[in-house]
Amino acid sequence: MKLKFKISLEKNFISLAAAGVFFGALIFAIIRFLCAPSAERRIFAFQSYDTDKLCYEVRYLPSKPMQGDIGMFADEILLGPMTNRYKRLFPSGTKTDFCFLKGKDLYLGLTKEAFNVKAETFDIKSNIELLKKNIVMNFTYIEKINIFVDGKFVSPEEKNAG
Repeated sequence: MKLKFKISLEKNFISLAAAGVFFGALIFAIIRFLCAPSAERRIFAFQSYDTDKLCYEVRYLPSKPMQGDIGMFADEILLGPMTNRYKRLFPSGTKTDFCFLKGKDLYLGLTKEAFNVKAETFDIKSNIELLKKNIVMNFTYIEKINIFVDGKFVSPEEKNAG
């Protein structure tokens, strides 16, 4: 009788321990989810090395960055793709000079490194058009995009033309 009682206690203890670990992990996950900083889902389009098709990456960016949503997006897209099978939009070293929204018009300035066309990037016109497509895809309220490279106006983009 004593042996059956001991086995029964061991089974109950294992069941209780497993339930405790499960509920502890559940509570930890809920607290972590509720206290985690919020992030916004953004989609990035890059051209593939293998094909001429556009490939997409999803990244979660902070919801209230210091440089603003669009500035953070521009900085992220200039860093390039996370996958080595996609082409960079602009050569390494390209940064944003300025990025601001006036009404529904976006003004985005890139450094002169954007003109350095290397083997891994395609022509500047395609780079600019793909940058505009990325911006319009993620920020639908923007109607006109004015891009400057090294302080020189490149071209405006109407939202419905992209």
